[in-house]
Amino acid sequence: MRYLEFSPSPGFDLLVSRLVFMENSGTLNFRTVPRNYPAVIITAPDSGAWQIEIGHSRHQLHNGNVYFAGLGFTPSKMSFNGKLKIWVAILKPQAAQIIFGDNAGAFVNEISCVSDIHAPLRLLSEQLWENRENRNNPENSVQLIERYFVRFLERQNIKPAILRALDKIHTTKGKVSVRELADAAFTCNRHLLRQFIGQVGVNPKKYSAMVRFSKLMNEWMLNPASDVGNLAFDYGFYDLSHLNKEAVRFLGVPLHEIKEQNNSLNQNLV
Repeated sequence: MRYLEFSPSPGFDLLVSRLVFMENSGTLNFRTVPRNYPAVIITAPDSGAWQIEIGHSRHQLHNGNVYFAGLGFTPSKMSFNGKLKIWVAILKPQAAQIIFGDNAGAFVNEISCVSDIHAPLRLLSEQLWENRENRNNPENSVQLIERYFVRFLERQNIKPAILRALDKIHTTKGKVSVRELADAAFTCNRHLLRQFIGQVGVNPKKYSAMVRFSKLMNEWMLNPASDVGNLAFDYGFYDLSHLNKEAVRFLGVPLHEIKEQNNSLNQNLV
């Protein structure tokens, strides 16, 4: 698996966390850690097979299409097979509402083909793959992608309270109460709950739990020899049993099964 990651330009980072180019030539299957962000996925016209299983639903990502994936906390699996070229724009948690103008909750635990309903993203896909220089040199495509996404910034109307709450969740690694979030956002619990669900897609307690678990998993995958019990304590879990319950909730299996799989891509996508 060839994996290239690009940081967004200043100002562009209100919408995009990072841009990722992936090129695969074999088979890779793994369970995914909770996805704390929405993403735009752009597949090359001559790509191989990419299947995503979310809960009991299977989604085959067809060649040459653009897909939008919302936040995901339902146990999921990914399967790559054959030669693949893919661009993934990993977005900020509030980006679904910015790009589509709908309640972000409609996209949670979902992945949808948007090629036919979102003309700017369809045109971006065509320019990415039809230009040979862009196709063979991913570095040349970064500015092109940013030019297409920057138009969404002009209509963003994310509440400052939500941005402050999201910053608090990530800086505390999810170890924060709703009351503390409301205080940090200079609002009350009720207003925070309503605005957060509308612009992020899940309530702040659920999102904090997703962030806490995914950050712990990332640290564990980067240091597989580390003591999981100590990590559990550091991240505010009562004990290893409590952490395993969260693993089954978010991954569908106990922790030891995740450790045995190939987590090379999981580490990059957390």
